[in-house]
Amino acid sequence: MRMIWRSPLSLLRLCRVQDAIPVDVHALACRLGFAIAPEFRLSQAVDGAIIPARKLIIVNARTAWVRQRFTVAHELGEFFLADRGMAPVLALTSCLLARNSHHHQCNRWAAELLIPGHLLARMARPYNPGRLARIFLVSEECMRHRCEIECKRREQE
Repeated sequence: MRMIWRSPLSLLRLCRVQDAIPVDVHALACRLGFAIAPEFRLSQAVDGAIIPARKLIIVNARTAWVRQRFTVAHELGEFFLADRGMAPVLALTSCLLARNSHHHQCNRWAAELLIPGHLLARMARPYNPGRLARIFLVSEECMRHRCEIECKRREQE
């Protein structure tokens, strides 16, 4: 069942929200059966966690709203990118894991979920990451990264 959702776009299409701007990642997670629990007691170094067996996503309630949205998307990536039967009991999202390749893959999955390439491609160019970040409800850093990827993809076409 997880295999068809390795692509964020296929997940958005399956839920019939592929053209929504911004992607309502909280509603999407709930539609997929996940509960989202804001937690104020997490360390500042921990953005969130997922407990796959309980389909529970925990987000650090002290972080900015755009960060919480990204964390929910990242944790969905943790769930859907995990090998079958190999889902961790608990996966923490922390700035300390930033160099981990699986963590990086989940970050990319999350960015693609929140900023689908086909929707970004419809926006006026040259891209204005600050303006687009406000439209897609993501951080400017996340948007800059997605704009760079989209520009490179276009150059290769």
